[in-house]
Amino acid sequence: MNTKFLSFAAALVIVVATAMAQSESLWTESERQTFLKDCIRECQATSSLPEKKKECPSKCACLMGRGEKLATYAALEGALNSKSDSPLKRSFVEAVRVCAGKHQ
Repeated sequence: MNTKFLSFAAALVIVVATAMAQSESLWTESERQTFLKDCIRECQATSSLPEKKKECPSKCACLMGRGEKLATYAALEGALNSKSDSPLKRSFVEAVRVCAGKHQ
């Protein structure tokens, strides 16, 4: 195969992969930053051991990645603040378990 074609094909794959990754996210950059800041602060406040506090950024990044694929930020926030149970709330609670389990 010629190198110009391979270069074009590689560039096309990168563009498509980037577009797909961005389209999977239902949150804005501002919402991601807010979530991470709040999550890390809450995680560190509830972790009693210093070594557990160091895991907070990666746990929260995992949780954000899963959360932003579940629903919009507003929908997830509403479900979590609601006193009633919902499929969205249960899915996020499961995401918390998965992300916490990765760091034990």
